[in-house]
Amino acid sequence: MKYILYKSAPVAFLLLCTYYNALASEPIPLDDSLSVENISNNIDYIEDAKKKLSLEDVVNNRSLKWTRSSKNYINFGYTKSQYWFRFTVNNLTKKIIPWLLEIDYPSIDLIELNIPDKQGHFLLKKTGSTMPFSSREVKDITYIFKIKQKPGIMSCFIRIDSLNSINFKLNMLSFDSYVERLHYDLPIHWAYFGLMFIMALYNLFIFILTRDRVYLFFACFVALFLLFEFNFNGFAIQYLWPNATWWPRHANAFFICLIILFLDVFLTEFVGFKERFPRLYLPVLYAVIFVPSLFAMITLFVNIQAGLFLMYVLILINVVQLTIIAVYMAFIQKPPSRQARIGIAAFFMFSIGIPILSFTMLGFLPSNFFTRWAMQFGSSILVVLFSLGITDKINVMKSDIQKAERKYRHLVESTRDIIFTLDDANNILSMNRAVKEHLGFNVEELVNTNFVDLIQKPWGKAINIQRQMVLEYISDLRKKKMDGVQFRAMMKEKYSHEPKELSVNLEYTGDKDVEYTILGKASQIIDDTLTQFLVSERYTYNLNNYLGNADLISQRLVRNLDPFTDPTTISMIRAGLFEAIINAIEHGNLHLTFEEKTESLHNGSYFELVKERQMDSTLNEKKVHIDYSLNRERVVYKISDEGEGYNYSLMGNVSPYDYRDISLEHGRGLYIIKGTFDVVKYNKKGNQILLVKYFKNS
Repeated sequence: MKYILYKSAPVAFLLLCTYYNALASEPIPLDDSLSVENISNNIDYIEDAKKKLSLEDVVNNRSLKWTRSSKNYINFGYTKSQYWFRFTVNNLTKKIIPWLLEIDYPSIDLIELNIPDKQGHFLLKKTGSTMPFSSREVKDITYIFKIKQKPGIMSCFIRIDSLNSINFKLNMLSFDSYVERLHYDLPIHWAYFGLMFIMALYNLFIFILTRDRVYLFFACFVALFLLFEFNFNGFAIQYLWPNATWWPRHANAFFICLIILFLDVFLTEFVGFKERFPRLYLPVLYAVIFVPSLFAMITLFVNIQAGLFLMYVLILINVVQLTIIAVYMAFIQKPPSRQARIGIAAFFMFSIGIPILSFTMLGFLPSNFFTRWAMQFGSSILVVLFSLGITDKINVMKSDIQKAERKYRHLVESTRDIIFTLDDANNILSMNRAVKEHLGFNVEELVNTNFVDLIQKPWGKAINIQRQMVLEYISDLRKKKMDGVQFRAMMKEKYSHEPKELSVNLEYTGDKDVEYTILGKASQIIDDTLTQFLVSERYTYNLNNYLGNADLISQRLVRNLDPFTDPTTISMIRAGLFEAIINAIEHGNLHLTFEEKTESLHNGSYFELVKERQMDSTLNEKKVHIDYSLNRERVVYKISDEGEGYNYSLMGNVSPYDYRDISLEHGRGLYIIKGTFDVVKYNKKGNQILLVKYFKNS
């Protein structure tokens, strides 16, 4: 505050007092009964478009035309002019009365109050949003001045210069009334801020738990709106940035642009825009992010009024486009969007507050409790409705998930294929009831058991090559070497010693949100219906040295035997072929001796030894040749390798029933071959075997 010396003598000053008392509005009576009085309609004002008038001019210049305010509020909207105001107060008592003068709009750039004294001076009190908060005589969100008035008449002058909206009420109030109002107004403000803060934290917490972006966008929207209201109502300059002068004036337009950004992004997720308009989703998403972001940045580099103009343009565009999209999705598009209807209701309540506040700031509507609090009322209802809408969306999603689960459960349980899931240790987590039809087991008997244990172990063998191959397939799946794998496997049957061959498909999910890692299906092998017309066939195959080929080709070589013999015989033929092909690969092309295989099986290095031989450049080009012929009397297989030959006569003196000698377990495959085929012949070199099976009905 500072004093300005009036240039006339004290006598002249008294004459001037008589002069402006005559011209000023009717004096406002002041006595001990003062509580709160709006004096906006009892003041005069002058618009100074060129900003050239000084205090001396408005006091001395009789040619100035003062305009009487006829409304109970002052509202000139956004203007580049400065305004001078004057009012007269008459203390009717015989004592000094202290009172407060309030300008109740917190976003005015500059306010100068000139209070006369008896010495021909004016006491200047200066404040506004362009000055630090400490410049305020009363530490309040509005601008309040302390005045001590002696008995008699006093005329005061106010100069206001602001690029923000000039929109306020001029109030006289007593100190007791001011304290009483604080007890009434502040709880309402802080209740509103508390509601918004809690909603922002709540949605942020839900986002952390669910990772659903709709909660994050809504939390950002609520938090930004809270910051805007905190700054717009004058609390931010009091508590967050009390020494800032540039930022509080630009923050409102900046926050509104960001509010629109997150509101739009939230609505695109909330109403399911991506699912309904997949081709438009990305362009629309980029637009609703880029345009408000650009406007927000521009507001920081232009003057306040230009930034506010951009803000209002963005609001108008956004209201129109959101209204069109929401109405289309809610009432025209089929099926209508339930979330879009909720969004329309919420946005309608919010949209009521936006134009009311905007028109009030522009000077088209009076400034009163309703117009001042329209935004708070609308935003509170919007937050509540959107929160209910998100809850409703969750309930709808839960219902859809439950329906999908019931549908999935029905599909899984009604299919004749065995559907199962495995964990990381290949243990069965779930399985449908079809397993009882195929293998005789109840689901409860197999859950938490290892899937590999369902594969039938060959007679008399401690080492199950097929099981090892299945483990290799699963390992490759988990290492993402393949998306899925299909193979045939001889599965155990509960009530029979004879295994059942099923086609198995395994797929690795890699989804951390589900309990299982592998989804499997085991199906009955469907015979080729054309085999009933088969008379004879002949094929020649050349195989490389992968052990998996023994399983695949043995399946292929018995595929058309159904019309000629029974399933048990077919299974035995396939087992014999498998053993013969394995022998041709191991002992023939890969040069594995009987002793090497025995030792590697005991120390667990069998597959490493096989891989090492498969990578040997002197061995990896060798092939296994199979000649196959079939007619109604017999099936013939001639299996040859490119090895140096193997002396099969060494196994002739070994009894297949000597289970005590574990070292001979892998040699019993020859007895499976001899027990299955009617003719088993080797060439002299020992690298070729001829297998013949005659059909009983021939």
